[in-house]
Amino acid sequence: MKPNFIIAAFFFVFFFTSCSSDHDDSYTPTNNGDSVPTTYFSLTNSNYWKYLVSSQGNNSNDILTVGSSVVDNSITYNLMSGTADPSGTATGFYCTTLNNNKLRIDGSSLKMTGTINYSFPGLTDPISFQLNDFTIFKQNATSGDVLGTIPGSVTQTINNMPVTFEYSLRSEAGENLASLNSNGVTYADVKKSKIILNLKITTTQTITGVPTPITVVIMDAQDVITSTLHYSNGIGMVYCNTLFNYSLNPSVATLLPSNIPLSQNATQDEYLTAYHIN
Repeated sequence: MKPNFIIAAFFFVFFFTSCSSDHDDSYTPTNNGDSVPTTYFSLTNSNYWKYLVSSQGNNSNDILTVGSSVVDNSITYNLMSGTADPSGTATGFYCTTLNNNKLRIDGSSLKMTGTINYSFPGLTDPISFQLNDFTIFKQNATSGDVLGTIPGSVTQTINNMPVTFEYSLRSEAGENLASLNSNGVTYADVKKSKIILNLKITTTQTITGVPTPITVVIMDAQDVITSTLHYSNGIGMVYCNTLFNYSLNPSVATLLPSNIPLSQNATQDEYLTAYHIN
């Protein structure tokens, strides 16, 4: 799935799918649930949440629906569906992330199993993260706690040169809010959680007359995606703010395709507009 505003605006383009690809890095976190189920998300079949998605002045509507239960490695999950409302491809980060992936509640934790693919212009294959019980929310976590992380790297050829992407996908607990006003609605007892993609891009060049290959930094390590999700007790995810930004090294701009801007930044907001919990 590809949020349209990112395709138009960014050097990096991401999409999410439950299908596997040629390159993946798997991470299985330790059990960080507990005996008391979280009350910040409900996985009853047919529950749904509708969102207004605002991206760079463009508005659209998404819906996230809890599907039927499925069993994976003897563990029961619910298959999630994130689409445009009433139909079509979701444009919001949140619904796109969860679409066709599986969620389960493990005590105070909300865990995701499936695949996230990040696709970049010029790459023949996307960078693929195979998630196995990856914690995306934990009710009793302390702000700043890292809930899960997936590090790795992949090298592909762009403009006839090897380009290496070093990345880290992580989830973090955020602070607690007594209340949150979002799009004119006040929600009580709100907890934040973050999903962050950190990326560094380099290329190694062999220069005639120089005995040792030279590594050139195209982009210093930076958080190119930071998504802050707000969960309200008894409701679910009520507001998501996602920042997309990068800044390339201007001294190596000539190595890259001419249609790639040196820097970009944009914001997407997803506001809960309606929900149904069985």
